[in-house]
Amino acid sequence: EIAAAGPRAPWGIVMMGSIFVTLSDRARLQSVDGGQGPGVGRLGSRVAATALATILAAAGPASAWIYVVAETFEGTGAGDQLGAGTSLAGIGDVDGDGAADYAIGAPFHGGAAGPYTGILSVYSGATESLLHAIEGAALNAELGYAVDGIDDVDGDGIPDLVVGGHAKAWIFSGADGDLVRVTESGESGDLYGWAVAGLGDLDGDEVPDFAVGAPGDGPGGANAGAVHLHSGATGSLIARVPGADENDRLGWSVAGVGDVDGDGIEDLLAGAPELGSTGFTTGPGHALLYSGGGGVIHRFEGYTLSVPGTSLSTDSRFGTSVAGVGDVDGDAVADFAVGAPTYAGDDPLFPLVGGVFVYSGADLAEILVLTGEAESFGFGGGMIGFGSAVDGGDDIDGDARDDLIVGAYFAGDGLFDMTGAAYAYSGATGTEIARIEGRDLGDMLGTSVALVGDVNGDGYAEALVGAPSYDGAAGSDTGKAYLVSVQPNCGCLTMPGSGGTTIAGTIAANLAVVAIPFVGVAIARRRIGGGRAVGGDQSPHRPI
Repeated sequence: EIAAAGPRAPWGIVMMGSIFVTLSDRARLQSVDGGQGPGVGRLGSRVAATALATILAAAGPASAWIYVVAETFEGTGAGDQLGAGTSLAGIGDVDGDGAADYAIGAPFHGGAAGPYTGILSVYSGATESLLHAIEGAALNAELGYAVDGIDDVDGDGIPDLVVGGHAKAWIFSGADGDLVRVTESGESGDLYGWAVAGLGDLDGDEVPDFAVGAPGDGPGGANAGAVHLHSGATGSLIARVPGADENDRLGWSVAGVGDVDGDGIEDLLAGAPELGSTGFTTGPGHALLYSGGGGVIHRFEGYTLSVPGTSLSTDSRFGTSVAGVGDVDGDAVADFAVGAPTYAGDDPLFPLVGGVFVYSGADLAEILVLTGEAESFGFGGGMIGFGSAVDGGDDIDGDARDDLIVGAYFAGDGLFDMTGAAYAYSGATGTEIARIEGRDLGDMLGTSVALVGDVNGDGYAEALVGAPSYDGAAGSDTGKAYLVSVQPNCGCLTMPGSGGTTIAGTIAANLAVVAIPFVGVAIARRRIGGGRAVGGDQSPHRPI
């Protein structure tokens, strides 16, 4: 329940009195944010047009978490679809200020070269200022559809970026945004550049290398897919890992996962979510753990559940997303995760809630299984796409274990709602830490997710969450990304107000009441964090 003591007022009006938020034992998400940040079931619910704060509540004692939308980024043109694909990434500290930085792609942005050139924007974590804006130089380049950080390729001591687009992959300097390397497969229709991953040194030349997914490649049959491993030093092909069967779509997702087999070389996880598909039905999928030194370490199989007495079955699309998630089980060995957005759990009919499977890097055993929640009117009779995106490898909740964030871009309250959602989980326990739900119908929040490291220096990792179908000021499907800071319940709530004021309050031990005083606080008319636009008039632009 939400009740206001004191006047409700529009932006720009001085607020007097207090807001009281009462959380029932069924409550999940509450917000007071002025219509821009995460809200009650939506990003942007208007609750008295007041503070930037969110309280995450769940039944049980002392389980509150606070998360704050620290910054928003919006596409500048209709159809930009900022946040599509895997276009969000933490990239390490590229400006040397000690804070983690991040990159955001808008792959269908139209630039000087024409439609769908794409644009990649790199931001300082410390100041939120734009460091580089890198624009595609060719029609349909779709630069920025996939992004990942990579260690120093060009020898300047600063991390760099690997970027995927239509039929190409690029390495850009983290220091200045200049082009370092470009690769392409030269084969039409192979979807080369669909996914990318920065890796360690595979070929022994002391320069990090990288992987590019090509799920439409056909060495193993039509659409069997492949993963191309390239030298960071020269761009030359080190190896090509083919899909085994027609329609596997290997390379739909790729990720570096650390040294699993102990040979001193980083290994690779690649998803083939349509393994077993016929063209009319999707398959159970699989994920391939490939040694950086060469050869397959293990093949993780997806799931099919059949309905007894019928010819009906459901497939999981296991491998739609993959991620290295750091050390979640505390054994000092890096672990990894695989998303299966149509996983049905124990119910072969509906809902297709989706799942994320977390595996031990030490023995390949299953550590955690995270599943979405059944929705009575979700897309497709309950399918929410949980597991369509996953990332990890940073500590959100301060327990010294790496945590995870999972996207569910079909989630919503009604049939074909598709506002979308993203969920943060404890790697140590699998407990849900925070839930971020979309703002408007059809936003598809959670299409892309990324943990980007500690941006603000509070000791907790921040997350980027993309909503590529968000309709912004420039038109439909401009796309939007939210930089979210999640913090555990400290028994207090403090937020910055305008004019140097501070808004403070308390959270009861069992999440009963939150009181947020607003005495003489002026609320300016602005988007949270400035609502940065991505694309359009930004500078410096670097056509590539």
